[in-house]
Amino acid sequence: MKPVLLTGGSGVIGTALRELLDPREYIGLVHSRPLPGADSLVGDIREDRLGLSTDDYAALLPRIGGIVHMAADTRLSARPKSLYETNVAGTRNLVRTAARAGVPITYVSTAFVHAVSRPENLGRSMPYAESKVLAERQVRKAEAGYTILRPSIVIGDSRTGAISEFQGIHQINGSILRNQLPAFPSDENGIIDFVPQDLVARAVVAAMRGGLGPDAEVWITAGERAIVLQEMIDVMVAVAEDAGAAIAAPRIVPPETYERLIKPVFLPSLPPKLRRVVTGLFEHVAPYIAVRSPFPSSTELIESLGGPGGDPAALLRQTMRFWVRETGHGRRRALVP
Repeated sequence: MKPVLLTGGSGVIGTALRELLDPREYIGLVHSRPLPGADSLVGDIREDRLGLSTDDYAALLPRIGGIVHMAADTRLSARPKSLYETNVAGTRNLVRTAARAGVPITYVSTAFVHAVSRPENLGRSMPYAESKVLAERQVRKAEAGYTILRPSIVIGDSRTGAISEFQGIHQINGSILRNQLPAFPSDENGIIDFVPQDLVARAVVAAMRGGLGPDAEVWITAGERAIVLQEMIDVMVAVAEDAGAAIAAPRIVPPETYERLIKPVFLPSLPPKLRRVVTGLFEHVAPYIAVRSPFPSSTELIESLGGPGGDPAALLRQTMRFWVRETGHGRRRALVP
């Protein structure tokens, strides 16, 4: 079996994926740093021929048996132009490469493509999710078949909570644990959906080995099992207590309150660092962290891959305990500043 061309191999999902694969099963397309122990090519998905020379690109095509595309600009505050160049134009270049090689492509999208069209988000700016909607349209043009995987928020390993790079959910909950987040944008029934990285990695393996069928579109989410925002806050209070600290739980406020009250009245009086945290949370992150209806979920497939890994609240507690250990916010260093 020929190796797949792998993009995004150094990211969170890519790192978890490589733990499941033999290095001979993939060729990494990297922006600068080679993947340890594996064959790697330095390139750029935004460029024609993936940034490779004419000869290197021509030599690559007959070597690969498929493409696994995970590289993306995931910055929620990034300019739409930057997101388009990487997430849309970059994906189009990978789809063209798949056509030239005559191989299928597996694309890791996001479950938040579902949130773009939700009534509560109409009129709200969600440039990252919108770029992934456009990228999926490119993937559906693949001539030799495709698989689209849509994970929700990715957290640490289901067994240990470990993760190669802290994500937005770690940063948000880290702010809660540091008492830097007095308010949280959501209604009382806002849902936060997350899945462990190893579940997503197993889904990618199944897709690249042809186990999901042709032209499959799969939702890797907690779905109906997702917790509401208040449960997440309760978990953070428990994590702080475990670390020997007491924190003030942030108050849940409707996102509309930000424009009407917080932004004009309270935001100017906050210290600059806290002002940036609150501004970023309410203006860029809010639509992604507490949806009002459950995501679709490919439940049977998830169960066949070993399930989501346990109770969502317990998974979150585990991944944030890992954050506490790795950042040194334990009993010797109080969570409260």
